[in-house]
Amino acid sequence: MAWRIVTKYNTYKNLPLLVVISDLCLPGLNECALNNGGCSHICLDRPIGYECHCPTGYQLLDKRTCGDIDECESPNACSQICINYKGDFKCECYQGYEMDPVTKTCKAEGKSPYLMFTNRHEIRRVDPVKKDYSQVLATQKNAVALDIDVANNRLFWCDRFHRNIYSALIPEASVPSQQVILVDSGSLLSPEGLALDWVQHNLYWTDSGHKTVSVASAYDGLKRRVLVDTELSEPRAIALDPQHGFMYWSDWGTRAKIEKAGMNGVDRQVLVSDNIEWPNGITLGKRARTLSHRLAYMVTYIHTHTRTQTRTDPERPRRTHAHTREGRGGGGFTQHHF
Repeated sequence: MAWRIVTKYNTYKNLPLLVVISDLCLPGLNECALNNGGCSHICLDRPIGYECHCPTGYQLLDKRTCGDIDECESPNACSQICINYKGDFKCECYQGYEMDPVTKTCKAEGKSPYLMFTNRHEIRRVDPVKKDYSQVLATQKNAVALDIDVANNRLFWCDRFHRNIYSALIPEASVPSQQVILVDSGSLLSPEGLALDWVQHNLYWTDSGHKTVSVASAYDGLKRRVLVDTELSEPRAIALDPQHGFMYWSDWGTRAKIEKAGMNGVDRQVLVSDNIEWPNGITLGKRARTLSHRLAYMVTYIHTHTRTQTRTDPERPRRTHAHTREGRGGGGFTQHHF
């Protein structure tokens, strides 16, 4: 740092005064010209003084030193894979997905995705990209759950009024003669959750009337087997993880809970039983291995191994079946990519 000594005189007694002035504080002086002002990266000169700045991807750790920003710490940095570099980061996609050049998010390879949902009386289809909205199946009494065999373009759904589980090709689902009853009212009392094992082509469902979780062949409804029939009150939603061999279901009875077991019904364990009420929908996040369930008034995310929970709380409504929309795993909408 350079200093200048200026001598001035006291006009009262004509005595010398010593004034020491720092050159770094003088107006008009470029402080950045000397050792970059002490800044590690960018020195910005001001009319009085100067400031240290950082390039994109860096931030000031103190008033002079820049350090790398780890953009991947933000959950919104990338839609799937985030790779951090010094001063930069890169987004990548999982196998089977590609980067959308416009939105810079990962999308499934192939045709546009679509959502299918039920409002009890109809099953409808929505294209979130093209904004197309169409009816797949009408005149239902109380269709509360559905799932889809994507590879074979086949729809599965259950109707609590008729107490049947149906199957049909999606283009022909509205034709009554093409609707196949896989499981009839002789075996069902109150089917509420439905999920397809797309690997072994088995169909799983919950029945709050019989208080059971069951499975049958998705081809013809045969080889039926009750997997769980004890300590259940009102089993509701069901979600499958065929790649790891687990099934998850919710029970929104008097003692609400979410449970997990092998897809053959063994190794049963309770994931959540405290601070839970009316869990009427669940779905499984395959990549992050998290379980999301809808509590009729709250959305909760559970890590399937650590059991840690994260919640969002919208306004709490009354318990109702009127607006239940079931999808893969018995909760929310069902989204499929082709």
